[in-house]
Amino acid sequence: MGKRSKNKKKQARGFGDTVANFTEKTGIKKAVEVVTKAVGIEDCGCDKRQELWNKLWPYSQKPLMLTEEEAQKLDYFFINQTTDILTNVKQVSLIKISNRIFNRRDEVSTCTPCAVELVNNLKTALKNYKAVQNDQ
Repeated sequence: MGKRSKNKKKQARGFGDTVANFTEKTGIKKAVEVVTKAVGIEDCGCDKRQELWNKLWPYSQKPLMLTEEEAQKLDYFFINQTTDILTNVKQVSLIKISNRIFNRRDEVSTCTPCAVELVNNLKTALKNYKAVQNDQ
């Protein structure tokens, strides 16, 4: 059996983790701690900033599962979608679902390839949801 490293590297969840790792490896973090302590500041805010940056710029994550309500909305949409036209109202509803499950911040767009990608991603998410439901 091989030895396990005591300092197993944790995978970065987002940009905040990358910056924190960089500042620790370069000694910047230690220097900031020493200076803030010397001037009487208890907390430099690095941990809060790290979490904020992770939320703002996350790295790819496994998509979240659809809720039952979202799955019903998508099912209804795909069954009743008779044209290739995606109205603003429908797009807003689809984007809201997509942004939640894929951790994105997309907005309504007139970009046809973007709309096609949105619909295809949600079709896949619905298919995965149904597969999980059938397995239970």
